[in-house]
Amino acid sequence: MTSIVLMLVIVLIIWRIKQKKELFAKLSFGEKIYTSLIYVMSLFIIFWTASKLLTAIKTFELNGLIETFIFLIILAFGLWLIVTIWSKILPKKVLEDL
Repeated sequence: MTSIVLMLVIVLIIWRIKQKKELFAKLSFGEKIYTSLIYVMSLFIIFWTASKLLTAIKTFELNGLIETFIFLIILAFGLWLIVTIWSKILPKKVLEDL
């Protein structure tokens, strides 16, 4: 399961970088590395914590629909938190193009 998640994270990162090719052309070498590392760490954290969160929610043995709603609410909060952190640490050129 972990290898599938890792492979999915790598594919998403490559897709995102190819999608923003013009943006990365404007960045300096250090900004490219910094931005790529932030994307890699963020996506890995999202997928890893989502799998742990789903496991934790399933231990309560709730209805499947309620489990899904709880998972989506907590995941949305986590994504909001990551985007908030991104807005503080990403280079200005990247933020203007998001």
